[in-house]
Amino acid sequence: MLGKLSLQDSEEKARFITAQPPPDELDMAKYAQYYQSNIKAAAYLSSRSPVFRRLTLLREQGWKNSKGDEYLKTLRDIAENPTPESCRAAFSQMVQDGHELQSATSGLKITRRAFHDSTPRRILEFGSAPGGLLHAALEINPSATATSFTMPRENGSHLFHVDERSLHPRVNVTCADFTLFAGDMLPWAKGPYNIYPMDPSTFFLDRQIPEGTFFDLVICDAGVLSDRDRTEYRRHHVSGQSTRVAITQLALAMKYIQSGGTLIMLLHKPEIWEVMGLALSFESFSDVQLYKPRGTDAIRSSFYLVAKNMHDDSGTQNTIFRWVQQQWEKHTFPCIWEGYHMKDYDQWDGTSMRLAVDIFLEHWGDRLIRLGTPVWEVQANALERAVWMGTRRGTSSRAR
Repeated sequence: MLGKLSLQDSEEKARFITAQPPPDELDMAKYAQYYQSNIKAAAYLSSRSPVFRRLTLLREQGWKNSKGDEYLKTLRDIAENPTPESCRAAFSQMVQDGHELQSATSGLKITRRAFHDSTPRRILEFGSAPGGLLHAALEINPSATATSFTMPRENGSHLFHVDERSLHPRVNVTCADFTLFAGDMLPWAKGPYNIYPMDPSTFFLDRQIPEGTFFDLVICDAGVLSDRDRTEYRRHHVSGQSTRVAITQLALAMKYIQSGGTLIMLLHKPEIWEVMGLALSFESFSDVQLYKPRGTDAIRSSFYLVAKNMHDDSGTQNTIFRWVQQQWEKHTFPCIWEGYHMKDYDQWDGTSMRLAVDIFLEHWGDRLIRLGTPVWEVQANALERAVWMGTRRGTSSRAR
């Protein structure tokens, strides 16, 4: 775990993460520069981190191996066409991953500095299906209750599987597309100044989480199996369901987390431009660890950001929340956003992006390596053991 950043560091990183727009299909030149920025970051890390350099070589070997593609296709088929047996297996693996995460980071255990505080311990989770991580959190916190939002199956969610006998009395599960929670994302969603075309039959215009409700532990574990079910006004836009799922759960987590609480979020590749900025920005107002379970998914690029003792002394947390909320508007209402706001991005060209990456890595590259090394090492070891990699050690699958 790294030490706290200075206020100046926190303001600088917040400026970087909030200044850049995401890739836009209307300007492929900017997308190319975004891609080149990730290449530049990878080159920097390869030159300074033996672990990342080793992982990069193993990934390249995996990409060239057709057996790895076959294995991944099998995994996707199982995920998109689950059986009761495969669902139970995924659930059990996630429960195990949750207990491993707790052992390594203490992230799932709810703790409070005010020991006399007798208010109920609350957990908020997005994307709970199949429910293994939530199950582990409730086992670790036997007095806690949970509010859970999981995507409908038709929107690409996994099947939900929680032990009804022991956990359901403590879990309130809502199956809904939380990317459409306009009442929670935009306080003015029903007000006279609303400019967005929010059909009440599509959007949730009322709050789904009562005002004044806060949670000690927020788990953002949502993902979708495929990019489907986009409404007509969003069909032309590059961002699909998976992007909006990530944006929405992060915004709602930061809005409803208790001061001093813990946020756990599933991410991919700490070396990617937006991910590195997000992870390092969280250091300004929390104690950050990156953790990657050693189970079935060790071969993949996924990992958990664990941010404990969240507080907002520097204002960075609120800055990031406003930025994420803005991204939700942009990706949910692209036509209107482009008409009203695209001028704000005119100054962000490829040169600016390259310069930002250079400055970012110069100031915080060493911190990124220290945070990311445990994640890269777990994936590299798993790749090296894959039977189809042709190495002496072997067991399972491959990187995405």
